[in-house]
Amino acid sequence: MTVNGLPAPPALLWRKHLALLVYLARTPGGTRARDHLVALLWGDRPEAAARHSLNEALRVIRRTAGEAALDTTGGRVRLAGGVVALDVDQLRAAVRDGSWTEAAALVRGEFLEGLSLAGAGEFDDWLAAERLLWRSEGAAALMRCAEAHAAAGELAAATDLAERALALTPHADAAARALMHVHALAGHGALATAVYQSFAARLGGSIGATPTPETTALADRVRRGAGRHPRRADSPPSAAGARRPTPLVGRAAERAALLGAVAEVGAGARAAIWFVEGGPGSGKTRMLEEVTTRAGLEGWTVATARAVPGDAGTPWSLLGGLAAGGLLDAPGVAAAAPRALAGLAAVDHAWAQRYPGSAVAAIMPVRRGLCEVLRAVAEDSPVVLAVDDAQWSDAETLEALAAATRDLARAPLLLLLAIRAHVDRADIDQLQERLGRDVPGGVVRMAAFDHDALRALASSFLPGWEADGIDRLARRLAADTAGIPLFASEIVRAIGSGMDLGRFAAPWPAAARTLDEPFPTELPDTVVAAVRVNFRRLSPDARTVLGAAAVLGGRRVEALLGVAAGIDGNRLAAALDAVEAERWLVADGRGYTFSASLVGAVIARDLVTAGQRRRILGRVDEPSRTA
Repeated sequence: MTVNGLPAPPALLWRKHLALLVYLARTPGGTRARDHLVALLWGDRPEAAARHSLNEALRVIRRTAGEAALDTTGGRVRLAGGVVALDVDQLRAAVRDGSWTEAAALVRGEFLEGLSLAGAGEFDDWLAAERLLWRSEGAAALMRCAEAHAAAGELAAATDLAERALALTPHADAAARALMHVHALAGHGALATAVYQSFAARLGGSIGATPTPETTALADRVRRGAGRHPRRADSPPSAAGARRPTPLVGRAAERAALLGAVAEVGAGARAAIWFVEGGPGSGKTRMLEEVTTRAGLEGWTVATARAVPGDAGTPWSLLGGLAAGGLLDAPGVAAAAPRALAGLAAVDHAWAQRYPGSAVAAIMPVRRGLCEVLRAVAEDSPVVLAVDDAQWSDAETLEALAAATRDLARAPLLLLLAIRAHVDRADIDQLQERLGRDVPGGVVRMAAFDHDALRALASSFLPGWEADGIDRLARRLAADTAGIPLFASEIVRAIGSGMDLGRFAAPWPAAARTLDEPFPTELPDTVVAAVRVNFRRLSPDARTVLGAAAVLGGRRVEALLGVAAGIDGNRLAAALDAVEAERWLVADGRGYTFSASLVGAVIARDLVTAGQRRRILGRVDEPSRTA
């Protein structure tokens, strides 16, 4: 407590003097009867002594705050407005203004922490109610501030705020959900599940209650993956610790556009198509992950797929990918007409396995069947279909999806397509031309990082660095990576693990070379070194699996990766869990691919020896020779 910016005099901090001052400040109008104040604070004393104690307390307040601070005429005590500024009132003002950062900064400790008055039960009851209100309003401010940080991709700050909110209100479902949500956004589903389990145990043990259905539903969505493909149910992070997602620095406008599309589609029940376009390593995959995770946590049906070059010539391969990526398990699918399911089963093995009885005599054409299945799913919950590297999708599925967004114009259906810039596909060009005409949507372009974005990226991974060091590093990253987010993030991760940039001098790309020309054989030395450093942090089995995946290329199922790597059983499962937790590989329901093909190219070229390559290919070839 301060008076005019200086520590308050000891006499004012005496328990009942302080209690009187704060009580008057929290009273509407600042006015109370003398008799009420005597009974409230000195009811255990004889009347004469109690009134003397009140007068002494009023004298101390006047001496500290000035004669005009109190009016004691007419048997009442009135505290003048503006004499006392309480953090609880400042908190409410900040909340009214929507100043969440300012509001969160005010939430420190308990209301009148440590204060209690012997023999003043009525005051203690009032104090308990004020403390409960302070905790509730403080936790609400912390959660709103956490929400703002999470929306900006600042998940570390959001986690700290959500943890503080739950500590303030340990029995509040909203606070538990806030922390679960942030952990899930960060890709830490196991932590989110642990928060729910701890919260449920605390409720049951202390007040005999259970979490609300909303909280339990969120926990269920987290367990199911909520837009991500979980490694295995409740699988723990790798021994090295799962590295957190690259923060979406420099992507505020792009994130806002896509999350705005999610909100509009969900609220307005209207179909839309959005493209995420950018060069290799521009962060398209990371952006899709951000949007689908948020949608999944909000209760959307999420189906994701990742195309590889071989898919383009395989009709309906993307249909199978979306089935394995969540569409086949959507609750509303079973409500679709059998003829529609039969149409999909006729061209895709996964649909045929799930609905073997759908082989009816009259089946729908696949295109119409997909539309009817999506209609049924969208009637149960909003739907987002996200396709990464969509430039390699088969034309048949892509055409059917485009037709569905037109035919289901009043359904909550969002199609997200991540494509490489300047893709040479007439059907994708035609689809983009439809945007704003017969179907809502837009294009988000992922440009290279500018200096500010590189600064923010470096600061996020290197919080202990001084500002001038971060600025120098940002300039170096711009020279070495041309602002490509993938390369910049790999370098700052490696610096955090001890890599020294001082021994690398040449900027990249070389003068008069385009960014496309060197891919993937000519990469900056700093990036290759960074991948090496990050690669060597993994376990030997994890490195072996990554080497096998890099040599084989494309999308590979778990069993084949195990054969190529020469490991199986629990060792293979642990290795795959590790490389997926560390975001080297991603699983799209049909197998594993590199989350960034350029990183796979570095591993295949620089981190796998000729002998290792021969052994990998030999193990894969051996079953066919001995069959």
